[in-house]
Amino acid sequence: MFDFTGFLKTLSIPLVYLIIAGLILGFLNVRSFQMIILLLFIPSYLFTGIFSPYWNSKTPYFSSYLSSLTLSFLNILSGQYLFGFDTLTNSEGMNRALVFSTSFSLMITYLFLIIRKKNRNRETQNA
Repeated sequence: MFDFTGFLKTLSIPLVYLIIAGLILGFLNVRSFQMIILLLFIPSYLFTGIFSPYWNSKTPYFSSYLSSLTLSFLNILSGQYLFGFDTLTNSEGMNRALVFSTSFSLMITYLFLIIRKKNRNRETQNA
């Protein structure tokens, strides 16, 4: 069964990271758009992929997908209404962002589950 509180916990970690890292990058006056994307968005989707199976062990892939989709939607809306970027009119760019974020998060979730399964198998063999 899907755990909504686990979903909110999963979503809160990347949001807190985005706020703190955005403030630090703003104080450091980083002007490179590619560097900002690299330091902000990729780790936030990485955190989503790691913490989704941690707090939603019964539905890790759905939680990862929904978390990355929600995070992407919040990023698109903040870009549109807070910063004035025309993100909603660029459907191809939105599609690319959504596909990248969800596929990256699901890939990290898959890798995390494989690593966790191997670690559990080693623990049962050693015990």
